[in-house]
Amino acid sequence: MKFYKIILSLLLGVALTGCFYDNKEDLLTEMNEGGGVPGPIGCETDSISYSGFIQPLLNSNCRSCHRQGSANAGIRLDTYAFVQATARTGQLVGVMKRRDGLPLMPPSGALDDCTIAQVESWVKAGALEN
Repeated sequence: MKFYKIILSLLLGVALTGCFYDNKEDLLTEMNEGGGVPGPIGCETDSISYSGFIQPLLNSNCRSCHRQGSANAGIRLDTYAFVQATARTGQLVGVMKRRDGLPLMPPSGALDDCTIAQVESWVKAGALEN
């Protein structure tokens, strides 16, 4: 009987030392240590490119209102130079997250968390034309 108590104690000790609390933010940061912004689980925020992701996203969600000849609020998003300038001021991500009283964009409805994290990652990486 004493032998079983020792074995049970050892097993319980091993099981308890293997348990720990994972903070959601820590898990997301660990998953995105390649330099990306932590995003929702399963959201790839590394290696976001302007030509492959940002430009198509803006073309489908923003360009109809923010282009030459129709620059609502004086913001154009139809060329890389204008997109980069808007990104560097913080407005590009700011309107997606509705920061500092900025209007939520696009007006058709909020982008999903993963898409916003991907845009934020591209901006934090320098808003490069890649």
